[in-house]
Amino acid sequence: MNGNREFEKHASDFIRGLKKRENTTKLNIYLGESTKEDIIHWKDDENNDLMHHCILCNSPEAVEFLLSRGYFQEPFEPSVNPYLHFAALLGHRTVLNILLNNRLNDYRPSDLLRYPEDGHNSKFGNSHKVTPLDVAATAGHLDCVHLILNQRIIKANPDYATSGYVTLATIANSPIAVKLLLKNKPDTKDIKEGIKYAVHSANPECLDLLLATKTKTDDIFDRVNMYHILYSYSSAKHFSKSGYAQLPEVTSVLIKHKIPVNAKEPTNTFPIYSLLRNSLCIRDYIHTRYYIECLKLLLKNGADPNFDEVKYEKLRIRKGRKSLVGRQAFSSALHCLLNTVEIYAEYLDSKALATRFVVECADILVQNRANVNQIGRIGDNTSSMMGTVLHQFAKTSVGIRNRR
Repeated sequence: MNGNREFEKHASDFIRGLKKRENTTKLNIYLGESTKEDIIHWKDDENNDLMHHCILCNSPEAVEFLLSRGYFQEPFEPSVNPYLHFAALLGHRTVLNILLNNRLNDYRPSDLLRYPEDGHNSKFGNSHKVTPLDVAATAGHLDCVHLILNQRIIKANPDYATSGYVTLATIANSPIAVKLLLKNKPDTKDIKEGIKYAVHSANPECLDLLLATKTKTDDIFDRVNMYHILYSYSSAKHFSKSGYAQLPEVTSVLIKHKIPVNAKEPTNTFPIYSLLRNSLCIRDYIHTRYYIECLKLLLKNGADPNFDEVKYEKLRIRKGRKSLVGRQAFSSALHCLLNTVEIYAEYLDSKALATRFVVECADILVQNRANVNQIGRIGDNTSSMMGTVLHQFAKTSVGIRNRR
C-alpha cells in the first residue's frame, strides 16, 4: 500500500466497513480527521483507491458519500481503472448511474483498465482505447449498456431521443454494443434507422453487423441505392474528416452484402457516377484518394463504366417515371469525370490537381472497359450537344483554361 502511513488504518477500516455494508455514518467515522489529500491519494497494492473499493463493493451509498464530501470529484483522475469503465465492467448499474451524473467528463476512450491484475481480463488490455459503453457491452451487461445510451448518447444527440438502442449504439460507434443488442432481437425499425445512420456517417463495422441481419433495406432511403446516399452525403460540410478514410471500407461492406453496384432506379443514382460527381474534394484534396479506392472497388466488382444514364432517364420519363432531383444524368463514366472536373476545378487551389485527378481516374476507367468512343451528351442536362469522350475532353479543357 502507498500514501500517508498514518492513514493506512483509516483506509483499512473504511474498506472493512464497506464489505460489511456499514452505513455512511460509520464510514465517515473511519475516515476520522483525515485530509482530503490523504483520502484521494491513498492506493492499495494494485493502485486502486477508496472510490475503486466503493465501486468494487457495489455500494451506491458509499460512492455518493465520497462524492458529496468533495472527494474524487473532477478534475481528479485515477491512475488506473477509470471509474466509469470500472463500474461498467463490473455491471454495477446504480453506481454507474451516479458516476455518469457526477463525473461528466469521464465518458471517453481509455486504455487504463487493469482489473483484475492477474491478466484474466486480457480483452481490455492496453493495446487500444475503449469507451465505458464498449466495456459494458463486452462484459455482457445489457442494463448498463441501456443506461449509458440513455444517459450519455441521447444527451449528446437530442435529435435521436426517440430512437432505439441499436441506433444509439451506432451513433456511439460501438460495434460491440450493436452486436450485443442485436442478440436481443430489436425492432426492425430500429435496425433500419441504425443502417441509415451508419451509411450517412460512413460507419463500416456497425453497418456490416446491421446488414448481416438480412433486414429488408429497399425502403430505408426511398428505394435509392446506398452507394448514391453514401457518396452524396460525403460531400456535405458536416461530413467528418475521419469519414473519408472509411469510404472504401463502407463500399466493401455494401459489396459484401450484395448491394447492386449497377443500381439504375431511380434514375440519376447510378453508383459509379454518384461517386465521381462527389469525389473532387474541394475543401481538402487529400481525401480524394479514398474515392479513387472506391472507384477501383466498384469496377472490380462489375460496375459498368459505359452505362448511358441519359438515355435511360429519357426512357423512364417516357414511361412516367420521375428522375431523382440532386444531380444530372451522364452518358458514361468518362463523360461524368470530365464534366465534374470542369465544374469544380475553379474551386481548387491548383489546376494541376484537377489534371492529376483526371489522369488517375481516366486511367483506371480505361483499364476497366471504359469506351472513349462512346457518344453521349456534352455538358449539363440543358445541353443538346452530343459527342464522344474526346469532345467532352476538349470542352472541359477550354472550360478549365478560361477559369484561370
